[in-house]
Amino acid sequence: MLYGLIGENVQFSFSKQIHKNLHSPSYELWSLSKEHFLTFLKQKNFNGINVTIPYKEVAIQVVDEVDSTAKTIGSINTIIKKDQKLIGYNTDYLGFEFLLDMYQIPLENKKIIILGSGGTAKTVAYVAKKRKCKSIAFVSREKKENGWTYEDLKQLQDYEILINTTPNGMKGKEEKKLVDFNIFNHLEWAIDLIYNPLKTSLLLEAESKNIKIASGLLMLVAQAFYSEELFQQQTLDTHKILEEYQKLFLATMNIVLIGMPGAGKTTITKLLSNKWNKEYLSIDQEIEKKEQLPIKEIFLLYGEKHFRDIEQSITQQIGLCQGKIIDTGGGIVLNESNIFSLKKNGILVYIDRGLDNIQLNKERPLAQNYSDLKQLYQQRKDRYERYCDIKIDNNLSIHQVLEKIQEAIYAYTHLNGPNLNLLGIREPAVYGTKTYKDLCRYLKQKSHTFHQKIKIKQSNYEGYLITQLQKASKKYDYVLLNAGGLTHTSVALADAIASCSIPVIEIHLSQVDQREDFRKINFIRQYCQCSFVGKGFLSYGEALDYIQKKEGDKK
Repeated sequence: MLYGLIGENVQFSFSKQIHKNLHSPSYELWSLSKEHFLTFLKQKNFNGINVTIPYKEVAIQVVDEVDSTAKTIGSINTIIKKDQKLIGYNTDYLGFEFLLDMYQIPLENKKIIILGSGGTAKTVAYVAKKRKCKSIAFVSREKKENGWTYEDLKQLQDYEILINTTPNGMKGKEEKKLVDFNIFNHLEWAIDLIYNPLKTSLLLEAESKNIKIASGLLMLVAQAFYSEELFQQQTLDTHKILEEYQKLFLATMNIVLIGMPGAGKTTITKLLSNKWNKEYLSIDQEIEKKEQLPIKEIFLLYGEKHFRDIEQSITQQIGLCQGKIIDTGGGIVLNESNIFSLKKNGILVYIDRGLDNIQLNKERPLAQNYSDLKQLYQQRKDRYERYCDIKIDNNLSIHQVLEKIQEAIYAYTHLNGPNLNLLGIREPAVYGTKTYKDLCRYLKQKSHTFHQKIKIKQSNYEGYLITQLQKASKKYDYVLLNAGGLTHTSVALADAIASCSIPVIEIHLSQVDQREDFRKINFIRQYCQCSFVGKGFLSYGEALDYIQKKEGDKK
């Protein structure tokens, strides 16, 4: 059984590893010219294929049959062979809808800009119309009927959502600046359906303007999942979408440490490299290799400007890498282009250590005495905090620091699961309008009243919750667990609870047993000591009351 992806330039695609994980081991990548693309289809030497740029519209003219939705859209991205006939489908629209739902991006009554006019643009337009958008403006390089050019964008300044469907910014392609975000007055979201790099320059610029962003990685995984259902001719578990997305994101992303010289970045980076099984890269070491000189001597012989120029060049190259742990010099934040380069595939972790705890090092040319160090700290601290995605206090033990980094990265990178972080936003009719911060405040006040010590952890990542349950027996007396949707899906979480040597108490804000049918399946309840559900924050309060009574009875 042979499956694969065909397109003009697919060598940087993640599709092979996604489909392999979704049980298509014989999945290949074929970069084809238009001539070879047509020949490939006519030969029919495959069971099922995915189609990408620039052949999604061409393919629909070649296959024998077209699914009704794909025909309406005018583009296909999935072809299966059945009885020597090629049947075309569009799973891109399902992937795009999944992305919208997970990021909670509303299209109803919104004015939408679509960059591009190809097959993916048609797919996005189909979904936007289906979700009752107010209007759509198609923007491309050349003027088309009922369309706009990039020079016309100033006339669209009141539009609210911008979606890039072009290959601009894709790894291996030249990147041009398409959009000046300063012209928009009401832009809420920028969505770039490119997934490699994880963040394009378009997304990074939008993010710097405090515009919410979403990349195409989740759509890629979701459309692959729905293609796989067609390949296998069976319904698969949709939880696989998020599972594969999370695996892929964590494997692909770089962890980039920034902070003052002497803050402990190098030590932490090397330990993280072992812990996460990611290659260690040091920008300073790469500079020394290039110049064949220690950093101190580069400064002495050629000055700081020469060093910063080389640093920028090296950083630009390293930023294109994926799946690395990257150690940076303290001055990396002095040039904003360095930050953009590192954020394309990386999460920036600021290692903050109090000035009194930073170690002086004579090999650091700008931090050879305490006075110099203090001046650097004052100059750079605001930049570290402004540019970082995660801030970690390094006045703790190294074990605690590593644990905090892991927790923070899981919380930062995972989209779904319990979703407690969405309190006040997600379905307020069900979960109320109070926020996750309000919940934390309530728990701390309640536990303080009872003289109980409480540690609050939240993650949308199933594996993280399981790890914390495994660790809990050594640290705590009870676990209060709101497993959210994982209650109804996760056998692995149930196994972790069953293995836990301390009591686990099930919590739900809503009355889950009286909601949708699928919520009547509960994998964890039989392993929990008791359950408190349906009373909002009071579900937690009653659990704490229960613990207080139990502990009082012991005395």
